[in-house]
Amino acid sequence: MGLRQRVTASQTISVHYQDTDGEAIEGLSDKHITGNPGDSYEINRPDAPGYEYQKSTIPLNGTITSDQSAVVTYQKKQ
Repeated sequence: MGLRQRVTASQTISVHYQDTDGEAIEGLSDKHITGNPGDSYEINRPDAPGYEYQKSTIPLNGTITSDQSAVVTYQKKQ
């Protein structure tokens, strides 16, 4: 009897950085985090001059379970 190898498909978290108007923020590029189900992930909150972090549509830290999209929103400083 032969051994069976379990194949695990990698999953991707697509991260999009935007302002509260839904516009891209200059200097912040979209990112892709790839890993296997059960792997931990961390979404960075890079500095954006003139903006401050407001929220993310998924937790900034967690466990990869499936392909996901995250929108990380920054608010323009007054």
